[in-house]
Amino acid sequence: MPIGNVQNQDGVATIHLTSGTRTQVVRVPAGESLQVLLQEQGINAEANTIRVNGAAANGDRPLANGDRVSATPTKVAGARRLRT
Repeated sequence: MPIGNVQNQDGVATIHLTSGTRTQVVRVPAGESLQVLLQEQGINAEANTIRVNGAAANGDRPLANGDRVSATPTKVAGARRLRT
């Protein structure tokens, strides 16, 4: 299924979700909020930087067919702060 050229069928939106090193295709009702998607996928929005199609997004943003959602952790386990 090509990314960015996904057909919307029967009011269902196909979302490309990247979290950590995993990317998956998720089908949700068209217009579902970003917050609902994150909750259903077990992604903590407060512990991640959330972007939709490359732009920062808040939880009430409705999702559309072909959207790309990424969740990037704000803190990485084992990382140390460098001295300056």
